[in-house]
Amino acid sequence: MMYYIIALLVIGYILITWFVRSRRIKDYSDRFVFITGCDSGFGNGLARRLDRLGFHTFAACLTEKGADDLTKATSTRLVAVCCDVTDDDVIKQTVATVKEHLPNGKGTAITALAPDMEVTMSGRRSGVGIWALVNNAGVTGAVAPTEWLSREDWKIPMSVNILGMASITNHFLPLLRISGGRIINTSSVLGRVAAGPTPYVVSKYCVEGYSDLLRRELWHQGVSVHIIEPGAFKTNITNPGVLAPSMEKAYRKLDPEVQQYYGKEYCSGLETLMGLLSWEADGNLDKVVDAYTHAITAVYPKTRYVVGVDANILFRLLWHVPDIITDLLLGLTYPRPQGQR
Repeated sequence: MMYYIIALLVIGYILITWFVRSRRIKDYSDRFVFITGCDSGFGNGLARRLDRLGFHTFAACLTEKGADDLTKATSTRLVAVCCDVTDDDVIKQTVATVKEHLPNGKGTAITALAPDMEVTMSGRRSGVGIWALVNNAGVTGAVAPTEWLSREDWKIPMSVNILGMASITNHFLPLLRISGGRIINTSSVLGRVAAGPTPYVVSKYCVEGYSDLLRRELWHQGVSVHIIEPGAFKTNITNPGVLAPSMEKAYRKLDPEVQQYYGKEYCSGLETLMGLLSWEADGNLDKVVDAYTHAITAVYPKTRYVVGVDANILFRLLWHVPDIITDLLLGLTYPRPQGQR
């Protein structure tokens, strides 16, 4: 009898969860979304998807070419802007541009209710401002063992992946509070399991901590925070044609003594490992775009979206087993330095 009760409870939980997650917001055409990192990859795919769904979308690209290409491929509902997330002055100008494109009153950062604002029964503000901020912009940075990295190698991934995210969020929060909107931050399964380029991994661990803290700070402000954790997908971040030269450049800058200790075969071994990871990377970027879309359109979005077969099987296993097992499995994938043989 107890087994039947447990089975019914499990089935009931699954059905209720499915029903809650399947509910969608209405009036996409009245919603405004801002996305960073839209030149290519997930951000580009999401901007196109939201445009087709009828959202008003602000797509932030790093380059003018990226913005022009996206403008040509989408409707007039999409506004492509150039924005470097590492430059606060540029971010401020981007916010001003967004406000210029919002309907009358929707760009007003206010402390009292604007005339066209409504307050729902739950007390949340609705109907104005930015509905969703998607912090998608990200870079890999230097690809090399930790010992090979200089102080400069840490700056770009930290500046883009976490400091840029925090700065964009701070500047857009007034518009998000107006609408009772949501923030969607791009992390990675490498923000849960340390495996890969050190600056990238550390920046994604920072995204996890930042997002969790931000979600709790905004608990009473009507703004929710959600995290996307993709596994390996075929983007520039997993492109061996980009990763291998970065590692070779770092090797050439090493002191001769350190170069001799590791040896050229160590580089070759890491390049082989990167090639395998790239070969196994999922080419279907729509899986991540689907997760973003659910986080934007669901009435009750998830706190975390773990995306990809490798993320949901291998990495879930690695972050649940004891550290000694994870260390053994991942440690064995690294080649042995020449000086350690």
